Amino acid sequence: MTPKKIPLRRCNGCGESKPKKELVRVVRAGDGTVSLDLTGKKPGRGAYVCPSAACLAKARKAGRIARALEVSIPGRKKERRMPGNILFALSLCRKAGALVMGFYAVKDSVSKGKAQLVLCAGDLSEGTRRRVGAFCEDWVEVADLPETQFALAQISKKPTGVFAVTDPELAKLCRKNLAAQAANQKEERPCQ
Repeated sequence: MTPKKIPLRRCNGCGESKPKKELVRVVRAGDGTVSLDLTGKKPGRGAYVCPSAACLAKARKAGRIARALEVSIPGRKKERRMPGNILFALSLCRKAGALVMGFYAVKDSVSKGKAQLVLCAGDLSEGTRRRVGAFCEDWVEVADLPETQFALAQISKKPTGVFAVTDPELAKLCRKNLAAQAANQKEERPCQ
């Protein structure tokens, strides 16, 4: 009996060939929208990236994702304004196995010292937000996401309001994307 062949794909960041299951697929649908494909089964043209912040940054800087998907990516200033940057970062965290989802799982991660960053959905109740702040106090940074639990369900498969990132590099990527989104929202608001 011949061994089953494992499909390999090349990362657009580092250029290494790896098993398809270990990579994150970015897909361009027929209507031109670009999204993350966690299942690997969405129809459309795909590009693969390692689930690390370094590979993603390298692929974006060199324009390899845009070239592979045959789309034009706007300039750097417009790129930061594209919605979903934090969703993309969280999806990378999930694919890398560095995202903990749910209140009690995050609480356990914080108590074990694994969490690098705790994120709360924008529509999280005040009571839950206080409870998260209480168990994260002096241990780990807590940040608010601009997205609702419903929007974050793309990543968690069900509405979840509390997330923890356990990888330091991916936590930096999430902080950077949150800061960029906050700056863009500030720019877009007219002075009052």
